[in-house]
Amino acid sequence: MAEEISITFDEQNKIRVLDAEKYRETEQLKIESMDFIKKVLALDEVVQNLNETLEEYSKKIEIEKLRAIGERNKVETEQENRKKKLMELSNILNERKAELDRYQIELDSLQKVEQDQRILIEKLNHGSKPLQIAGRYPESADFNIKSKFFLPQIKMTEQNNVVTDKSKQLRLPQLQNHLATSDQHQIKKIEIRKSITPKYQKRQTTIYAMRTKAGCQINKAIKINQDSAIVCPKLLENIGYKLFAVSDGHGLNGHHVSNFIKQTLPKHLHNQLGDNHEDIKMQISRAFTNTNREIWNSNTDTNLSGSTTALVLIKKDIIYTANVGDSRAILCKFDQVWQILPLTRDHKPDDPEEMKTIVDAGGRVEQQKDFNWNPIGPFRVWLQYIQAPGLAMSRSFGDKVGAQAGVTAIPEIKQFALTNHNQFLIVASDGVWDYLTNEEVMSLVIPYFEKDNPEHAAEKIVKEAIQAWRRNSLVRDDITCIVIFL
Repeated sequence: MAEEISITFDEQNKIRVLDAEKYRETEQLKIESMDFIKKVLALDEVVQNLNETLEEYSKKIEIEKLRAIGERNKVETEQENRKKKLMELSNILNERKAELDRYQIELDSLQKVEQDQRILIEKLNHGSKPLQIAGRYPESADFNIKSKFFLPQIKMTEQNNVVTDKSKQLRLPQLQNHLATSDQHQIKKIEIRKSITPKYQKRQTTIYAMRTKAGCQINKAIKINQDSAIVCPKLLENIGYKLFAVSDGHGLNGHHVSNFIKQTLPKHLHNQLGDNHEDIKMQISRAFTNTNREIWNSNTDTNLSGSTTALVLIKKDIIYTANVGDSRAILCKFDQVWQILPLTRDHKPDDPEEMKTIVDAGGRVEQQKDFNWNPIGPFRVWLQYIQAPGLAMSRSFGDKVGAQAGVTAIPEIKQFALTNHNQFLIVASDGVWDYLTNEEVMSLVIPYFEKDNPEHAAEKIVKEAIQAWRRNSLVRDDITCIVIFL
């Protein structure tokens, strides 16, 4: 058999002759190479699939890693915020503790004064020259048209006729931090939003609203509301007068005194204003005098209890104001800008005019002292020879002991003419004015004035006054206000 010869071409396209054996080997190698290439391609596909799977897992791992880092950062941020919050709460707690300590010092000092009062009064009652507190209103204190109202100082006598209710504990009025006002006879101006421009159309009727809120003690216990309000009684409205007044009681029986004023003062005003045509200021003074006489002669123990009163009396286009103590009335008007006209003057013991009256009557005006004899709290009225009564106002209804130190119920009466620029009145107890200025209170009312809504205006004042007390004190005084839209 002839040998099989294979012919092929080289790279230069030249004919090459291979022997059969080598040709078979070459072909076999070619087949094996193709198989190997297929296996390599298959392996490459497997590797690519594996790489894709690994990339997917890598992305998931990266996402989980980022999520874990985010959670860790969130936890660290939360921990940092909690540390800051804890630090803030700790600081607030320390401040409250310090404030509580100050109040405790004041309370201890007042309790010491109370104890000293009882001891000294007891000694004076049973000593050679006992202290005499008038049981009834002195007739010489009646109002005299030809002479100034004068309540004579009750002097030391040989008689032991002290009138006190020993079944009731004598107390000082509640300590309050009053904000002194200055130059209240001048009109104060304040810019309010330009969009608020009141209407100059006169209302057919006056609209008004009253709101009140009882105060609270250091332990947040609600106390008796010693404020009372007189809101346009029909008795006076029938003879052409609109009366608005706020009375702020103090002392053990302060709520009885303020309520007595609410029931009695309108009757005396009606009797005075309806029976004759004398000067209205004189008639208002007589009504105050008669009311105070009835308080003194009542069965209520007013040795260390009394009440302030701020009164607004409207007769056609005239406003009369009468004030005893530190309740306050303001008039708000708009003449290109909003303005405030104080209608009353706070009767504070450190007011130069009031201090002179107290000193001339034989009283003292000093701040309370703590156990280290450091002055604390507002200026108060004291007797020369005893640490009583400690009143934080220089005029008041009742307060028989205070009367011996020059405290009177003589009202400071003023008269104002109403114009189209006058918009609204606010009458309120010092629970409103202690931590809110006249301008702040006016700005609270203006938005509701545009809506003819005195109810919401009064509620807003009470709400903001409560918040102001929370920011500044651990206690809260009684809060009462009357809003009158003219």
